[in-house]
This record gives sequence, C-alpha cells and structure tokens, in this order.
Amino acid sequence: MKYNVMMASDANYLPYVEITLKSLLMHNENLSVFILHTGDISESWQNDLQLYFAKRYSTLQLVHMISINTLDISLVIFHFTGPHKPLDNIFSENACVNAVISLFRLYASISWQIFALFHSVLQELIGLIKRDDVIGGFISFNRLGIIV
Repeated sequence: MKYNVMMASDANYLPYVEITLKSLLMHNENLSVFILHTGDISESWQNDLQLYFAKRYSTLQLVHMISINTLDISLVIFHFTGPHKPLDNIFSENACVNAVISLFRLYASISWQIFALFHSVLQELIGLIKRDDVIGGFISFNRLGIIV
C-alpha cells in the first residue's frame, strides 16, 4: 500500500521537516511525500534526499503552493501545534512526551548517511534471520524500539 504524506514548510523549518522525514522513513516504506513550499526551498535539497527515499521505495516531491490544485491525491493531515517544539530546551513530567522528545532529538542528531547505513545493516540482519537454514532466529533492538 502506498501512503501519501503532505507537509507545508519554508526553508526556515527544513530541520524539522528532515527530522519528520527520517521518522517516517524509519518506520515506513512506499511513501509519496509532498512538501508544499513558497519557493524558497531549492531543488538541490530534494535531489540530495532522493537516494534515501529510493532505498525505502518512496518518493519526495517539492510542490510550489501555486500548483497544489494539480495534485490528484487524498490527504490525511497531521498538524503539530503548541508553544514548545521538540528541539527547544523543555522538560515535561509526562513520560510519553519525554519519549517523543527523545526520539525527535535522536532523528535530529543523525545524518542521512548514518540513517541509510542503519537501514542497510538492518536489512542484512533481517535477511539472515529469514533464511531457511536459520531456525528460531530472534534479534531484539530494544534501545531503538525495533524487534525483528
């Protein structure tokens, strides 16, 4: 199944967009991601990320706000609101909020190259586990929240 994701941003918010993209690609394949923009995001930014999207069978497309009516897609909209953003210096008593902030900061701290390396290693491990001659294989990545 292919999922359509649409975000709106300008160049000032690209660090937040990249963190969100890493999170989406870490846990999903077959994404069509559309970034609505006002014209200040360069195509080179999009081109630099295409390799990482291709490895997850996904696509990234910049869409100038003027051409939004030409897209033939159905949307589910997620909107993050509030005075504090996950990269701000904030603390919460809520464990769930702190977990999300920690994960957001993790994605902010890793480069796209490390992200791709992690996925290639993970795919090799999954391939080894699923081989017919491996019986009862189980690997747990508790720190990363991934269980294979």
